[in-house]
Amino acid sequence: MQGGNPFDRQGFGQPGFGGMPFDDNDSFIAGGGVQRRKRQDPNSSEIQREHGVFHEKLGSILGPAYVGAFGLGAIYGLTKTPPMRARRTYRLYINNYLNEIGKNSSRWANQTAAAVFLYLLVGKCINFVFFEELEHLPDSAKASTYGLFTGLLYKSTRGFRPALFGSVLGASFGYAFASFWERSSDGKKFGL
Repeated sequence: MQGGNPFDRQGFGQPGFGGMPFDDNDSFIAGGGVQRRKRQDPNSSEIQREHGVFHEKLGSILGPAYVGAFGLGAIYGLTKTPPMRARRTYRLYINNYLNEIGKNSSRWANQTAAAVFLYLLVGKCINFVFFEELEHLPDSAKASTYGLFTGLLYKSTRGFRPALFGSVLGASFGYAFASFWERSSDGKKFGL
């Protein structure tokens, strides 16, 4: 007899011990219902999907994009000087200048991080749904497709023309990212 209650042979949630697993010696089996995933044979004809790669992409792409956009926003904020007004003290002028830098850098970083996170989610969803259809495409075509749909989704609330512009911009950034990644991972380092 496998599992169950020796006093009450009813299923989980019924009176008795609540369906806790017991063996033939009436001893409790710890971790009774846990099943582990078996490793898939690499020579198998079944579809093999990537597991555990999404969080690595999230950490390796989203963090540097956020920090880089924060730095670019800070540089852009440094170029925008507040107008000199009469009766403004030097202290208020510096405070306004630093506020402008902080506002631009945080806005750039948050918008870039949102776009990159959306790119990763859209890519993961498209890859999950259309895995077999996209299997034969090169990585640059996949990345430009992910970027196209990301830009379309990111600017879809603004109307047709911004959504079209966002999709073209997203496809070009996706292609540039994939070609940069292929060149740097192959050791060619920009054709040198």
